[in-house]
Amino acid sequence: MKQLENVKLATLIHAKAFFAIVLGILAVIGFIGWWKGDQWRTSYADTAIVHGIYLTIVLYLLWIILNNRSPDYLGLPTVKSVRDNALLIVEGAPWLSLSVMTAVYVKEDEFERLVCVGEVINVQANKLVQIKIRGADTAFETVEAAAMKLSAVAKDAILIRPGLYGRLGE
Repeated sequence: MKQLENVKLATLIHAKAFFAIVLGILAVIGFIGWWKGDQWRTSYADTAIVHGIYLTIVLYLLWIILNNRSPDYLGLPTVKSVRDNALLIVEGAPWLSLSVMTAVYVKEDEFERLVCVGEVINVQANKLVQIKIRGADTAFETVEAAAMKLSAVAKDAILIRPGLYGRLGE
């Protein structure tokens, strides 16, 4: 239901912007027609209308580009807990969906160390996401060692990013 309201609101915003552009262009064409007189209006009315349509389209597309907001999926999810030495429970981000591969890093001062890669195995009804550790970096011998490293650090020091690191699983 909320998504339908968001669509209605977005449609209304776009309609207002489009009609504001149309009214602005009509006002400019009307002013030029009034200023230049009847002879100009009869000679160039068709040309002014065609250029007004092109200008409306260009300005509307420019408005869409400039009005584009950053998507929500750019945020990093926060880790809630590490369970069973192989499962991360994180607060969801819109980019986390089933089977998405993630890279898990630990922040150590100003350095971020790759620990492991994981795969989203469940998106819960309460919007928490389960990420199963699938492979450990070469600095760790096993997945369990990587999970122990994650359990030992503060939860806000664990960073989860999209993607699969190429060196793992060789």
